[in-house]
Amino acid sequence: MRPLFALAALLLFAPVVPAQTAKMTHRWFYLQTNFLTDANVTRAQDLLKRAKAAGYNGVVVTDSKFDYLDRMTPHYFENVEAVKKTARELGIGVYPVVCTVGYEGGVLSQDPQLAEALPVKSAPFVARGGALEAVSEVALGNGDFEAAQNNTFKGWNFQDEPGKISFFDTTEKHGGNGSLRMQSFDGANGRIVQTLTTKPHQWLHLSVWVKTRDFDTPGDARALVLGAKDKIMAWVRWPIQRTQEWTRFDNTFNTGEGSQVRLYLGVWGGRGGQIWWDGAKVESAGLFNLVRRPGAPFSAEGDGGAVFEEGRDFEPARDEKLGNVPWLGSFDDWHESPSVRLTPNSRIKDGQKVQLSYYAAQKVDEGSLAPCLSEPKTFEIMRDQIRRVVELWQPKGLFLGPDEIRQLGSCEACRKSGKTAGQILADATKQCIAMARAANPNGEVWIWSDMFDPNHNAHDNYYLVEGSLDGSWKGLDKNVGIMNWNFGGRDKSLAFFEGEGHRQILSGFYDEGNEQIKQWVASGKDITGVEGAMYTTWSNDYSQLEEFARSAWGK
Repeated sequence: MRPLFALAALLLFAPVVPAQTAKMTHRWFYLQTNFLTDANVTRAQDLLKRAKAAGYNGVVVTDSKFDYLDRMTPHYFENVEAVKKTARELGIGVYPVVCTVGYEGGVLSQDPQLAEALPVKSAPFVARGGALEAVSEVALGNGDFEAAQNNTFKGWNFQDEPGKISFFDTTEKHGGNGSLRMQSFDGANGRIVQTLTTKPHQWLHLSVWVKTRDFDTPGDARALVLGAKDKIMAWVRWPIQRTQEWTRFDNTFNTGEGSQVRLYLGVWGGRGGQIWWDGAKVESAGLFNLVRRPGAPFSAEGDGGAVFEEGRDFEPARDEKLGNVPWLGSFDDWHESPSVRLTPNSRIKDGQKVQLSYYAAQKVDEGSLAPCLSEPKTFEIMRDQIRRVVELWQPKGLFLGPDEIRQLGSCEACRKSGKTAGQILADATKQCIAMARAANPNGEVWIWSDMFDPNHNAHDNYYLVEGSLDGSWKGLDKNVGIMNWNFGGRDKSLAFFEGEGHRQILSGFYDEGNEQIKQWVASGKDITGVEGAMYTTWSNDYSQLEEFARSAWGK
């Protein structure tokens, strides 16, 4: 009778564990840091201790230096060992990020020439002074904002609220007699739009001068370029400050398949303060961010179909600053186009027009630039990175980093594959998974959700991706866990991955406060395979680490 009595007492007095808490076996937080800095090591150790006390049992850890561990000093490895030792003593599993695809760095910090690139076709150049110079065939009308009547600017097709939000200002200007001032938004848009007629697949450079005063929404001031079928050809958020003097901002864009593009400058959902625009220009980008690799050929033709040869008629064309400003793997918004020198015995004569066709890398927004997923060298580099990361961390699992891939399928390597963008991504993901398992056979494999979710980014017309990403999720086997961050479409997204048979972790917080994870938990309570939650911050804000835990698993 005593064993039965003991069992009854245990059941009677045991604490009640909420069903959702019982499901939350993966209790993680996201740590993005630089382990080369000693202060960050101490901070990481302190975070691990706080996390352990709050019930966390895993950390997804990432450092841009994972991409080039071959260039790290012994001190870096000593610092990682210190953090690894703390995690091991606390019983917190480590999941390093590998196979990062979507943003600068990653493979591109080893070889910038592997950047996915867009085709530039028959761009006009002219021989002058022993070199080929780009010719601008597109011009922005009234980009200096000098011509206006009743606060309406001539040459522009549309502007928001002339005389109420947008004004002709003769007091503040960068040059000439006037500028465009925007203010009094009260949550509305303040934009000005011009349609430009272009040839397809041209490579253009936009520059504009901007000034602000007590401007509340600098992150919502930007440039937007729409191409054929309203495809986004450029989506630019510059580092504009709340108050700043006249500053020049630059960006480049490919015109795509159509014969027209629409250029927007302005503010989306502005509030208080003022912003001025002046001196806007659009011109040829020349050979800025020229990519040279097997899947990105270069050719030159003259009038009448004459074909000119690299090495015979002109020196090798190359942009030495590609992906190397200010450091390897980083792509700047603009630098002067490199010149192409003619050889002493060139068949190209001074004043002769030449059309160059080539491929150029284009960033989207804040550092979004992916490597080509059809070049074999991309995966050779990834394999080496994974091996080094596993040797360094001896992790419980690996976290695959494909995320917000905004360039895919446009270079010749991708086009010759005969695959859709979705198929290219699916096959690339299979390779990443296989490499992860080969390097860490007993470890878990997890991956961000967005590029494999038809309710999120896995669809047609996604930024500069060529074609549709439909079917990308076919590259995931059912043993790959999904880190689901589609908060806005969480119900459909959770149900989709449940139907595909995947385990899921809810990626919450996102610097938006604690209410988000509560809604995530409510949506996931009846979903089979939801196994945890991750405190995810992009601004190193760990102020709600404990509160998140209480909401997610009741610690």
